[in-house]
Amino acid sequence: MDRKAAKEAFVSGLSGAPASEVFALVGTLSLLVVICEGVKALARSHGRRLGLVLELGIVVGMHLLLATEALPLWPIFSTCMVVASSFLMIAARGGLPPPAGATVEALAGPRKSFLSVFRGALLCATCVAILAVDFRAFPRRYAKAESYGTGYMDVGVGGVVFAAGLVSRTALPPAEGGAPWPPPPLRQRLVSALRGSAACWALALVRLVSTRAVDYQVPVGEYGTHWNFFATIAVVAAVAGVVAVPPDRLLTAAISATLLHQAALSYGGLGAWAVSPERGPDLASLNKEGLASAAGFVALHLWGQALGALLHASLQQPAAVIREAAARGSAGVKAHGRQGEARAGAWSVAYGAVLSWALRLAASNAVLWAAVAMWTAAGERVSRRTCNAPYILWIAAQCHAAILPLALWQAVLTAARALQAVGDKQAAGAVQVAAAAGRGKAEVAEAATQESTQGSTGAGDAVGPRVLLAINRNPLPVFLAANLLTGAVNLRIDTMQVSDWPARAIVGAYMALVCGAALALESRGWRLRL
Repeated sequence: MDRKAAKEAFVSGLSGAPASEVFALVGTLSLLVVICEGVKALARSHGRRLGLVLELGIVVGMHLLLATEALPLWPIFSTCMVVASSFLMIAARGGLPPPAGATVEALAGPRKSFLSVFRGALLCATCVAILAVDFRAFPRRYAKAESYGTGYMDVGVGGVVFAAGLVSRTALPPAEGGAPWPPPPLRQRLVSALRGSAACWALALVRLVSTRAVDYQVPVGEYGTHWNFFATIAVVAAVAGVVAVPPDRLLTAAISATLLHQAALSYGGLGAWAVSPERGPDLASLNKEGLASAAGFVALHLWGQALGALLHASLQQPAAVIREAAARGSAGVKAHGRQGEARAGAWSVAYGAVLSWALRLAASNAVLWAAVAMWTAAGERVSRRTCNAPYILWIAAQCHAAILPLALWQAVLTAARALQAVGDKQAAGAVQVAAAAGRGKAEVAEAATQESTQGSTGAGDAVGPRVLLAINRNPLPVFLAANLLTGAVNLRIDTMQVSDWPARAIVGAYMALVCGAALALESRGWRLRL
């Protein structure tokens, strides 16, 4: 067997890992982000350079070691749960200096740092996996499952599509920069969709031609003979641009699309055709995996839009409560001079709203996991190859769960920063100025919290690791660079013959280049739209 055939066999015929193990690995990455931000807050006086080193070590480095089993997963996951929870409690008590970007406006606004961090972390993990999978240090159970199963890399495939829906304009109300409703005419949407997907179609073609030119290994069972992930992204982008869904019907559309796709798989023969080992000479049969799963990925994109809309709508209430609690607390200090009592009252109200919101979000995540369990109990196994209903719901549940600690971290820091104004000298000065100007009580209270609820929203003040925010800023260029570097490594090195620690060193150096490229683009303010 030649090297190309051996490498294709190395990543083929796999059945994935237990879903609980994948959950722990994905969840640990989010917890590491919280821990990293907590450590950075404690070491903030040492400068941004140390902060970047901490990000690369705690987030990227630790994840690499976990993904290649250099560290035990479950003890690390348990430890991260405890440490991250401790940092959340310390931050809530005002023990950590919140960043200037942790404002009420940022939490309630259309651009939320925690979603940017999630997308950056997801792409970072995907970049690690696409090279690491070619080494024996990367467990085979974490690679993509062939037909059925829950491999760790299966999360990256669906997660990219889901995350694109999370931050799409459709997920926002039209009044806050979302997609307009009623939508533009069909012809205008069609032209816009073709333009928006053209770059992805071009990348799909370039990947096809380049892999053929250098005789690069391509497991046909993933997407087909000519199809690849860029083609799937292009289809999703085109359909999302053409099909207009009312903002208040996104969840209904996601459920309907999922059920229709599953019906085609189960009762229309689409699923049996996609997983069959037989492959005819026609283009459709040669690319049956990519074609059969395309509608499922469109449904997954709708689920991302639905969750994005839910997150935005659900955060309005706790954001308003935080703002009002801080304002009332500051006004109470001015009127009665009881700073401790005012702070305690404002703290109770603000964090009560944050906790209530987090519990509602956790409950909605539990519903998704229950739906996954119901489908699998009925005999329908998770399949990335067909992007069936259990896979769609599994990705939605997994991403939803990964977002929760990141969202909670930003909400806690936002409340902590707003409550700093209760009774401090700066807030008191704002109250006195407002009172001297003769404004009403409500305006005086609002002036007291203006300093705490407004602040810079620049990249340096955003809530989250700078390296992940930089990756999120240029996702397609970063992913393309990672693919090119992965190809270069595979063409120069027989990866299957490399022992574990040298393999980890190679992947670590590769990730340093990927992160360095993202940071270089971010530092120059470049945003390359492919």
